[in-house]
Order: sequence, then structure tokens, then C-alpha cells
Amino acid sequence: MTKTRRTKGLGSISQAAKGGWKGAVSIDGKRKYFYGKTKKEAEAKRKHLLAHPEEVRAKRAAANRNGVSADAAKGGFTVSAIAEAWLEYKRNALKKPHRPKTAGGYRDHLRLHVNDATIGIGGRDARTLVSDDVRMFIDSLLRAKSLTPNTVRGVHSLLRMSFEHAVSQGKVDANPVSLADRPDPETKRIRELTEAEVKVIVNHLRDASAGDRARWWIAIYMGLRPGEAIAIEESAIDWDKKTLHVYQQLQQDSVSGRLVLGPTKSDTSDRLLTMPDFIVNALHERMAERDGQRQARLDAGKEWQRWQDASGREPNFVFTQANGQPIRPRLDTTRWKQLLVGAGLYTLHPSKLDRNGAAVKVPRSIPRYACRHYAATWMLGKKIEMQFVSRYLGHADVGLTMRTYAAKSLPGMETLGQRIGKAFAVQHATGVEWDEELGEEVHIW
Repeated sequence: MTKTRRTKGLGSISQAAKGGWKGAVSIDGKRKYFYGKTKKEAEAKRKHLLAHPEEVRAKRAAANRNGVSADAAKGGFTVSAIAEAWLEYKRNALKKPHRPKTAGGYRDHLRLHVNDATIGIGGRDARTLVSDDVRMFIDSLLRAKSLTPNTVRGVHSLLRMSFEHAVSQGKVDANPVSLADRPDPETKRIRELTEAEVKVIVNHLRDASAGDRARWWIAIYMGLRPGEAIAIEESAIDWDKKTLHVYQQLQQDSVSGRLVLGPTKSDTSDRLLTMPDFIVNALHERMAERDGQRQARLDAGKEWQRWQDASGREPNFVFTQANGQPIRPRLDTTRWKQLLVGAGLYTLHPSKLDRNGAAVKVPRSIPRYACRHYAATWMLGKKIEMQFVSRYLGHADVGLTMRTYAAKSLPGMETLGQRIGKAFAVQHATGVEWDEELGEEVHIW
């Protein structure tokens, strides 16, 4: 039996892989897709679309005014939709799900830049997007919005991985973002604590609470990330061996606002650290202080508020609020700023006054991470080997430590110029230098 083909221009229908029937007709050179539960329903839709193309044109015109493809929006094929799908996939992924800060950063990129009402491409049909469209968008972010190269790289990464996921799901045929270059990363200036700043902070901490003293000494001299420090549990401390197991971090979900206790930033960040005696003593004092706070609340008839993680477990955190609740990242930042002001590292605001009529004290612009950077340079300055410093900090590889700190922190770098000058003077005064290959002195003139 000869199989007849439908006349060109009348569209087509076929069985869908997930059940039902799918089809498409060409309206003004663009395909209009449709679906039906039965072949009869799909056939009826095909005939209706061919008989009333003005309905499709009207929907397209309305969608174009809003910058969104109607077909793409309905089927979840917009750039914004596939980015949302990828973020949701990573949120629930069994392997390497996004950390709260990572997820929050990507969602900000999607909301503020990809879906920007003026230059955004969130409403574009992902199936028809080409690399030139992505290049123009990236260029607009740099020029029209004046975003930093690192921010634009983050937007590029969001789009690239969203399209990779969409390709694997069969939603799009190719990834146009992979052919669009992203800007080179900018070198960030690292703000470190100076020796003078550390001196006044440490002196101030001598009269501070045991909790503050232990928290910030750990930051300054052991270089733990903020989220790692506030997530330390008593079970992670081996008092006899004087070691601390760093294996988790506490972060705040930027969408829900809830605290999330999860693994460290990377596999290499999971590490066992030996602690100096003064840190061990400070932690002992903190545990006694925390137990005293708990007993004081019980004596006052108030409950010690234990917090549960996603699994229902109640972590026994070393650093807590006075009521037993964990220290949220924002509160940790507030306490750091209070420490700076208390140590005298502040300026007076020229116009703002406090409730007593005095000028408001504004802490110096020193982030908490400055403690971690100081710890790295301090250890390198004490001639501790680079690979040990890298492992202690939990860096992904020693190359990261080299690139970040070695240029100004390697022992002997500060006198290298004088050493070169001295060698030059000796060489040109005598006309003799040592040849490594020959293993003897040779005359150079």
C-alpha cells in the first residue's frame, strides 16, 4: 500500500514520545506547535490553526510587545525558563547540589540581568537563540550596565550551564553560549589585616567574652572561612590531640532565609587541623561560658533553644547566641563590625548622630575574610611551606595559594631586589660568575 504524504504547507502530526499526539503548522514562515490527547484532537487543532492564522499572529504580536515568545513561554522554552529549570535541578541534585550562596548568586544574575526589562534575553525563545545574540547580550552587560567582568562571567556561567542542561533534556538542540566568549577575570585586590590592626584587635579581645576571643582568634590565626567557624561542633574537637575537624559550614538561603548546614566548600576543604595551645585554651573557656549561659537560662525559667538541621538533628555548636540559637552569617558580620569599633578601628560619620547626640562610629571597611587572608600571609611569613598552608586553609590546590598570596608573601621576596643588586655588583666587580652546568667559575669579560 502506497503511503501518501500531506501536501506541503498543511502541517504535520505524529505520536509524542510521552503519549498523546504532537504537531506543527507553518504560519508566516514560523512553526506553531500544538498537542492533543488523541490523534483526532490534534488533527482538529491543525485544521483550526490553518483556517485561522490571524489568531496566531495576534498572540505573537502581543508577546513581542512584552518581549516574550508565546510558544516558548507556554512550553517552558524561554531562556528564563530553562535557567529556572537548571537552578531547580541543582537545588535537588543528589550529587554536588548548589550551596545556598551559590544558588543565591545565580538567582540574582537571573533576576537582575538575564530578565532585565531593557536588555535582558530571559523572554527569548531558547530554541532560536544563537551565539551572536549571546555576544550582544554580554557586550550590553559590560557597556550599557557597566557590570564588572567577574559579574558578567557569572551571568555567562549561568546561561552556559542552563543550556547544557536543556540540551541534555532535549529542550534545545545546541548550546549557543559555549561559542560566545566571556570577559577575562579581573584581579581582585585582597584586603588583608595589617600588623597594626591585628595588634589592636588582639589587645581588645583580651577583655572580650570567651566566645568572641575564640571565634576571632580562630579566624585570624587559623584562617577558617566564616561559615566554617560558626559551624564548629564540640564533637569536631579532639581535646587530647588538639585537633579540629573542619567538615561543614553554616550558610543562609537567600531565597527562603533559612539556615542551611552543609558540607564544606569543596572536598579539599574537609580537613583536620592541629591547633595551637592558645586556641585550645580559648575554646575550653568558650565551652565553659556556653554551659554557663545555658544554665542561667534554665535557672531563669527560659528554654535553651536548640536548632535542628534539615535531617532533624540538633547540632551542638560551639558558637551560639545567648539563647542557644546558632549564629547567623549576618549576625556574625554585625559582631565583627562591633569588634572593629570596640578596637578603635573606625571613623566618625560626618552627619549621622546616635541617640545620645554623638557622631556615629563607622567601622573601617574590613571584611571578615581579611582575617583569612592575614592568616595565610602570616603563616607564609613564618616560613611555613606553601603546600602545608594551602592544605591548612582548605584550598582546592596549591596553585590557588601561590596565585593569591605568593607574589608578596614568599619569605625573602621583600629583600630579593637587594640580593639581585648585590650579586650583580659582585659579578661585575670581579668579572667572574659561577656556571651551574660546568660546575666552575667562568670569566664573563
